Amino acid sequence: MAERRTTCPDCESEMHPIKLIDSTGEYHSHQELGYAAAEAERGWFFGRYSEEGKVAARMCPSCGRIVLHAESS
Repeated sequence: MAERRTTCPDCESEMHPIKLIDSTGEYHSHQELGYAAAEAERGWFFGRYSEEGKVAARMCPSCGRIVLHAESS
Protein backbone atom coordinates (compact mmCIF):
# COMPACT_ATOMS: atom_id res chain seq x y z
CA MET A 1 0.00 0.00 0.00
CA ALA A 2 1.28 3.46 -0.87
CA GLU A 3 2.34 5.77 1.94
CA ARG A 4 -0.34 8.27 2.91
CA ARG A 5 0.19 11.99 2.56
CA THR A 6 1.00 13.70 5.86
CA THR A 7 1.53 17.23 4.53
CA CYS A 8 -1.26 19.44 3.22
CA PRO A 9 -1.44 19.65 -0.59
CA ASP A 10 -2.57 23.30 -0.30
CA CYS A 11 -0.23 24.88 2.25
CA GLU A 12 2.34 22.11 3.03
CA SER A 13 1.59 22.17 6.79
CA GLU A 14 1.69 18.91 8.75
CA MET A 15 -1.72 17.19 8.69
CA HIS A 16 -3.14 15.46 11.78
CA PRO A 17 -5.36 12.35 11.95
CA ILE A 18 -9.00 13.04 12.79
CA LYS A 19 -12.14 10.91 13.16
CA LEU A 20 -15.19 11.54 11.01
CA ILE A 21 -18.32 10.54 12.86
CA ASP A 22 -21.97 10.10 11.98
CA SER A 23 -24.41 10.98 14.74
CA THR A 24 -27.62 10.41 12.77
CA GLY A 25 -28.13 6.86 14.02
CA GLU A 26 -30.26 5.47 16.80
CA TYR A 27 -30.06 7.45 20.05
CA HIS A 28 -27.58 9.79 18.33
CA SER A 29 -24.69 7.42 18.99
CA HIS A 30 -21.51 8.24 17.09
CA GLN A 31 -20.39 5.86 14.36
CA GLU A 32 -17.19 5.81 12.34
CA LEU A 33 -17.77 6.28 8.62
CA GLY A 34 -17.44 3.30 6.34
CA TYR A 35 -17.73 2.63 2.62
CA ALA A 36 -19.20 0.02 0.30
CA ALA A 37 -18.37 -0.92 -3.29
CA ALA A 38 -20.16 1.12 -5.98
CA GLU A 39 -22.03 -1.99 -7.14
CA ALA A 40 -23.05 -3.03 -3.60
CA GLU A 41 -26.72 -3.77 -3.01
CA ARG A 42 -28.67 -3.54 0.21
CA GLY A 43 -29.08 -6.77 2.13
CA TRP A 44 -32.59 -8.23 2.06
CA PHE A 45 -32.95 -8.70 5.83
CA PHE A 46 -31.57 -5.54 7.48
CA GLY A 47 -31.44 -3.35 4.36
CA ARG A 48 -27.80 -2.42 4.95
CA TYR A 49 -24.89 -2.32 2.54
CA SER A 50 -22.02 -4.73 3.05
CA GLU A 51 -19.18 -2.56 4.36
CA GLU A 52 -15.80 -3.00 2.69
CA GLY A 53 -13.84 -0.76 5.02
CA LYS A 54 -13.58 2.43 7.05
CA VAL A 55 -12.81 6.00 6.02
CA ALA A 56 -9.64 7.48 7.52
CA ALA A 57 -9.12 11.25 7.54
CA ARG A 58 -6.40 13.84 8.11
CA MET A 59 -6.94 17.56 8.61
CA CYS A 60 -4.65 20.53 8.16
CA PRO A 61 -4.77 22.77 11.25
CA SER A 62 -3.58 25.76 9.19
CA CYS A 63 -6.03 25.89 6.28
CA GLY A 64 -8.67 23.33 7.31
CA ARG A 65 -8.32 20.99 4.33
CA ILE A 66 -9.47 17.42 5.01
CA VAL A 67 -8.03 14.48 3.05
CA LEU A 68 -9.83 11.11 3.06
CA HIS A 69 -8.37 7.62 2.58
CA ALA A 70 -9.98 4.21 2.42
CA GLU A 71 -8.92 1.56 4.93
CA SER A 72 -10.11 -1.83 3.72
CA SER A 73 -11.28 -4.44 6.21
